[in-house]
Amino acid sequence: MLKKAIIAGVFSIGLILSGCGQTGDQPAVGKGKLNAEQVLSEVEKASGKLKNYEMTAKMDMEMEANGQTMKMPSTITSQIQLDPLLVHQKMNTENNGTPINLEMYVAKDEIYVNSQNQWVKMKNEGTTELIKATENMNPSKKIEQMKKFAKDLSLNEDKDNYEIKFSGKGDSVKDFAKEMITENLEAKQAEALKQQFDKMKINEISFGYTIDKKTFYPTKVSLDLNMDIGENGQTAKMKMKMDSTSSKFNELKDLSIPDDVKKNAKEVSPNNVAG
Repeated sequence: MLKKAIIAGVFSIGLILSGCGQTGDQPAVGKGKLNAEQVLSEVEKASGKLKNYEMTAKMDMEMEANGQTMKMPSTITSQIQLDPLLVHQKMNTENNGTPINLEMYVAKDEIYVNSQNQWVKMKNEGTTELIKATENMNPSKKIEQMKKFAKDLSLNEDKDNYEIKFSGKGDSVKDFAKEMITENLEAKQAEALKQQFDKMKINEISFGYTIDKKTFYPTKVSLDLNMDIGENGQTAKMKMKMDSTSSKFNELKDLSIPDDVKKNAKEVSPNNVAG
């Protein structure tokens, strides 16, 4: 249960951080020198009229437990429309060296998933981590969350970009990690995970945003996480690295679920997929 929640939470972090703060409108510039909190506020303002964007992410996750090592390298490409909600996502990953290719469409009321050349359909009942993550795709929610930790953020800049970074280790970053990991889980899993945080050791966590000065688009996001997880007297070690880029802000054509996908999909229960 704990391992599943951690993995789901980490993938949610990747998705949500990658989409954090995108916009198609240009906020006012020429405000003089800004600090980290002010830059986040500008990004938050700019996100208000976001309609759609595209995100690509590369994630490498490694988990050691019970003498076994599980590696999950993943590449994710997402096209995201916020209103009405529709996410088209393709993910290439591995399980013990076996390639896994997934494609999915997530809408407000339904989800379509293609695995091994078979489309399945399920109701979007808010029962899976993916659903919770897509419901929080609006970037202003994540920016507001980050502003709680503004005093711990560092800001560097060059001619064209701002770079916001957060890094730390040990108990000093546990609150930050707890907030980021549990926000995009189901309520029961989030509560269970929060109760386990005293058994966790954050060896290191860091992330960074590269933000275009002219548009306040976060064009690149990076995340590194290294932690130990206590479970039933044993310790699992987890490492995760994610790098993503976002583009095509408000440039995507209207997204829709293709008719042939709807026609050929077999309806299943969300519980059968979410496990």
